[in-house]
Amino acid sequence: MSNSDPIKRAYSRLDLRRRYSKKAGRTIKRWVQSGVLPPPDFIINNCEYWWETTIEENERGLVAGKSPAAS
Repeated sequence: MSNSDPIKRAYSRLDLRRRYSKKAGRTIKRWVQSGVLPPPDFIINNCEYWWETTIEENERGLVAGKSPAAS
């Protein structure tokens, strides 16, 4: 990794709950199951993580009227 490479940020399910102001723990899981959010990019010790770029691309798709998670 060179000095010019951006640092990739990973979001946990808790981070996504905070990002979307959701209090229910199962909300993110239900959103993945229904296609509102894409599946996690990776799982470590049964904890799901999404790259920030994955979440941002999904949000752009939702704003444009389509859900990239559903494709």
